[in-house]
Amino acid sequence: MLELSGPAQSLVVALGVTWCAFIALLLLDYLADLECTGERFDRALRQMVAPISVFIGFGWKGAFAAAGTTLVQD
Repeated sequence: MLELSGPAQSLVVALGVTWCAFIALLLLDYLADLECTGERFDRALRQMVAPISVFIGFGWKGAFAAAGTTLVQD
């Protein structure tokens, strides 16, 4: 099994978070576009986009912080 540590591990985590969030956003958008859902449900689904975006941002923040720490140490 491939063992990663430091910035490489953080990058893999950030990419995984981004990929999962992308799939979640596609699913939420699909559900919001369905005609059988009501307006309240559609608004609730669209309000979930901002927290997912923050989740992506924190994943990448960790990756950049790990890379910066490695650069400073070397």
